[in-house]
Amino acid sequence: MYFLSGWPKRLLCPPGSPAEAPFHVQSDPQRAFFAVLAPARLSIWYSRPSVLIVTYKEPTKSSTQFGSYRQAEWRPDSTMIAVSTANGYILFFHVISSRGDKYLYEPVYPKGSPQMKGTPHFKEEHCAPALNLEMRKILDLQAPIMSLQSVLEDLLVATSDGLLHLIHWEGMTNGRKAINLCTVPFSVDLQSSRVGSFLGFADVHIRDMEYCATLDGFAVVFNDGKVGFITPVSSRFTAEQLHGVWPQDVVDGTCVAVNNKYRLMAFGCASGSVQVYTIDNTTGAMLLSHKLELTAKQYPDIWNKTGAVKLIRWSPDNSVVIVTWEYGGLSLWSVFGAQLICTLGGDFAYRSDGTKKDPLKINSMSWGAEGYHLWVISGFGSQHIEIESDLRNIVKQPSILLFQFIKSVLTVNPCMSNQEQVLLQGEDRLYLNCGEPSQTQNPRSSSHTQHKPRLENSPFADGGLESQGLSTLLGHRHWHVVQISSTYLESNWPIRFSAIDKLGQNIAVVGKFGFAHYSLLTKKWKLFGNITQEQNMIVTGGLAWWNDFMVLACYNISDHQEELRVYLRTSNLDNAFAHVTKTQAETLLLSVFRDMVIVFRADCSICLYSIERKSDGSNTMAGIQVLQEVSMSRYIPHPFLVVSVTLTSVSTENGITLKMPQQVPSHYQNSLKFTSPSLVF
Repeated sequence: MYFLSGWPKRLLCPPGSPAEAPFHVQSDPQRAFFAVLAPARLSIWYSRPSVLIVTYKEPTKSSTQFGSYRQAEWRPDSTMIAVSTANGYILFFHVISSRGDKYLYEPVYPKGSPQMKGTPHFKEEHCAPALNLEMRKILDLQAPIMSLQSVLEDLLVATSDGLLHLIHWEGMTNGRKAINLCTVPFSVDLQSSRVGSFLGFADVHIRDMEYCATLDGFAVVFNDGKVGFITPVSSRFTAEQLHGVWPQDVVDGTCVAVNNKYRLMAFGCASGSVQVYTIDNTTGAMLLSHKLELTAKQYPDIWNKTGAVKLIRWSPDNSVVIVTWEYGGLSLWSVFGAQLICTLGGDFAYRSDGTKKDPLKINSMSWGAEGYHLWVISGFGSQHIEIESDLRNIVKQPSILLFQFIKSVLTVNPCMSNQEQVLLQGEDRLYLNCGEPSQTQNPRSSSHTQHKPRLENSPFADGGLESQGLSTLLGHRHWHVVQISSTYLESNWPIRFSAIDKLGQNIAVVGKFGFAHYSLLTKKWKLFGNITQEQNMIVTGGLAWWNDFMVLACYNISDHQEELRVYLRTSNLDNAFAHVTKTQAETLLLSVFRDMVIVFRADCSICLYSIERKSDGSNTMAGIQVLQEVSMSRYIPHPFLVVSVTLTSVSTENGITLKMPQQVPSHYQNSLKFTSPSLVF
């Protein structure tokens, strides 16, 4: 679940004529930088803080030759940017970082405040780097360029003459011939692709395309509105090795975006709806999964007036998709079609004088790091967000809008150890639906005692409800806002994972390095005393609470080792008080059930651990012991596709039974539930 947070911020662009207004924004793969295009300008912005770093202005003579800029695409290592132009050229810009200790912006602390310049990575995290843009290569494709797509070390380019060009990032074609789309066979499934028909209409070309790594192919939209999926039958990218499938019921496609985690292709249509397709694992046919469309019940006066779908963008965690239309408006949907946000209609459709407001028109948009920000280049004139009458002239100038979001912690950390509190995370704060204030402050108060007799005969009387009462489940409007420690955020922004314990009293957060935890009772943060230990660990598979312990999977940078660690909340946050277990592969998912820990790894294996509390004099620690490892490589095409892995006490016929039951107490012999977009065990 995603929610808008506050009003969008407006970033000032360099002053210029309307002809030099920005119209396209594209983030780099790490979402630390954003390339912003104007007709004859390429600019690079830094994400935190949101500031302009460098601008390249095309000379008038060469601008006439190349034509205006159209699209931008980053190299995977963020060292180059490819820019397409109206006259069929691709301009390759090198992004050069200035050597030495030189930065454009550095934070200035008030006198008397603690200085952070001794913190590792301080400069890299808080100072906008000094960059230069230098054009190195120019490639003339002699036809207008419709789409750019970065694929590993190559750039796939679709032109209006119906060709696909595979170009190296250094501006070379490596002797490969361009592929004519008319020579690629298409059919309704891959089983009949060898006898499939070819694109028989004249002037066929790709309007929009996007690469899906987990499907190993391209979702494409053709200029006549048909949509399809093109995949190579081998590693070679030639006309003889490509084939395509398409649905026969889509003839008005406008744009496309793919979801790699759920293997979904979202096609925008001229009707204003979005049709989401997947690939059948058996036949290779494109199957309609669901539609994203506004209904007359929700928007009786505007639902059919949005025009064609203009842009579709999936969030970085692949849990939501944002959609905009030709005539304006913005909406946010969950993966499988629940509408979360829509700017059309509502209380703000009319001004105070009774005149109708125009929807916000969006020319381009790109997600920021972890989905906390959405960079938007809006339309001009009255389509801008209205603020105050004396500011309207300023607002009508070209600008970049920055929308801010908060999201559920379950989108990136689907741990099942606590389902009683609603916890949302933002870039610098947490929102907790924490029950009645009296219960939050003292969970063992008299109000808890009043609920206890009712819960003794209830099926929910186990665990947290017995200590929290029913108020958490009944819901209310009280939200507790926790500001994340600025000391931790200084070198570890953005927050990646969060988790709350079963009683709803303690919260742990994970940023770029290390982690920190917070007590709602004492209202204090606990951080690593040794900053080197914090900067030496990267949490990879999320974290979970087990009683007073935090269980997390991490990568030890100095030892180059994947580990499973357990820290006690009441002890100092130090590796000396942690229980460390080495693991064989990177952990992607982690969950806790009763006294068991289950992890899913990058080698498609599942490992079960038992966890118990141990006391050694005054020291209290947790011990972890391996129970079983199960390989799932036969059932999973790619480890990235797995959404969650959990344990349950309900036995099923499809449950995976432990091979060593004599080593496991009877209450540990649980069945395993393993969830992916296509597999449920």
